[in-house]
Amino acid sequence: MLLKVCRLTVHSDVQGATITLDGRPRGTTPPAGELLIDAGNHSLVVAKDGVGTPFTKWFDASAGSMLTIDANLLPPAPPPPPVVRAPPPTSDPDLSAAAKPAPAPRHWAKVAGYTTGGLAIAALGFGTFEWVVKELRWRDFNTHCDKALDNFGGDGCASLLNQGSSAKTLGYVGFAAAGVLGAASAIFFVVGHNHPSATSEEVSLACAPSLTQPGAACRLTF
Repeated sequence: MLLKVCRLTVHSDVQGATITLDGRPRGTTPPAGELLIDAGNHSLVVAKDGVGTPFTKWFDASAGSMLTIDANLLPPAPPPPPVVRAPPPTSDPDLSAAAKPAPAPRHWAKVAGYTTGGLAIAALGFGTFEWVVKELRWRDFNTHCDKALDNFGGDGCASLLNQGSSAKTLGYVGFAAAGVLGAASAIFFVVGHNHPSATSEEVSLACAPSLTQPGAACRLTF
């Protein structure tokens, strides 16, 4: 039998309120127990004369289920008033903080930034020079020599090929060094710029290897 009906429990914040289910009185709050109702759509009204606002609700009941409905008639209690705290008593200002000397500026970071930036430019120039040498040596090799021949066509051809390969390697070394030194330069300038005594009129140089073509990209900020 219980599998064909729904068991309904009604809670309310008012005692003695009349429970009306589908237009028929079913006792008062709090009910003596669960109310057994048929499956389907039902209407619930909980009210008490002169107390609060009547509670009305339509709900669906499933066979074999248990429902609990909170039928509150009274408005929610207002929140407690905010606690006003008296301001703490004032005391004499602490002059010790004002007497502390300002931290010394990080001049070393600025000097290190300029130094590594200059070295980055030098490394970039070195890498560019070696790259040009590589292009010249390989161009001469392609013009006067042939890889299909023994010794590429002569001792001079082998020397051109070796010189081009060596210049290519040195070019990559120069570009990588320019990137590392440029990144270090940027870090030094950031360290000096973030110091409280640093001003906005800082000059910084940063270089990094290019990902699209041989060389490095540099940026000067002032």
